[in-house]
Amino acid sequence: TALSAFSSLQHRSIVLSLSVRMSSSDQSFDTWIQLLKNNREWADKTKAEKPEYFTRLAEAQSPPFLYVGCADSRLPLTSFTQTGPGQFFVQRNIANQISTTDINFLATLEYAVNVLKVQHIIVSGHYNCGGIKAAVTGVDSGIIGNWVQPIRRLYLKSKDQLEKLPEKEMLNQLSEMNVVHQIKNLMTTKCMMEKIFEGNVAPTVHGIVIDLSSGHMKELPIPFDDWKARSLLPPSFDNNQYKVGDKFLE
Repeated sequence: TALSAFSSLQHRSIVLSLSVRMSSSDQSFDTWIQLLKNNREWADKTKAEKPEYFTRLAEAQSPPFLYVGCADSRLPLTSFTQTGPGQFFVQRNIANQISTTDINFLATLEYAVNVLKVQHIIVSGHYNCGGIKAAVTGVDSGIIGNWVQPIRRLYLKSKDQLEKLPEKEMLNQLSEMNVVHQIKNLMTTKCMMEKIFEGNVAPTVHGIVIDLSSGHMKELPIPFDDWKARSLLPPSFDNNQYKVGDKFLE
């Protein structure tokens, strides 16, 4: 009958749908299982080559760098810098934001500076950043919209100048401006202010953007002198006498 034929067709449709879902899940599980296998292979190989590696790694950490960067999945920090575990204490979020009300970031900063005694703080953005694009185009609502709102304000403040540039160049410029703005926020945190204004040695601060199309890190000049002139920093602040490009070797 027509009813039984329809029921049979509906049953086959449900079975096919479940089969597709299971196939998709199987692929997802395969990806996860492969990740576990990769870890075991890497750990076994590393231990065979360096028997004391994990013993030393487990003892303690003393990273020279605090890295504040974007959560983008295309930024494998240790690969980009040819380093291994233990070099970076890491804080990442969408579009590398630093907020003086973000307790997650503030706790990370305080631990890095006061406990781990990091020597350098790197604030890193990157070109072709989804968070930067979202800030320019505008996000109607939701948490992401709120999160990138500081970047949108930065964009609107310089909109007339930025929109004279081709779109790609404009977005890259805004990525650089965002890094500088986040460093300004960093310098106004209680943790950094205590170090700077009380005459203690603060970590050297660096701003970079990563060009995903080349893999290169570009160091940015930071307007510390301008901030000192506006009394945001004390006249004695010199970022440990570091100048952008002074130590760079081609």
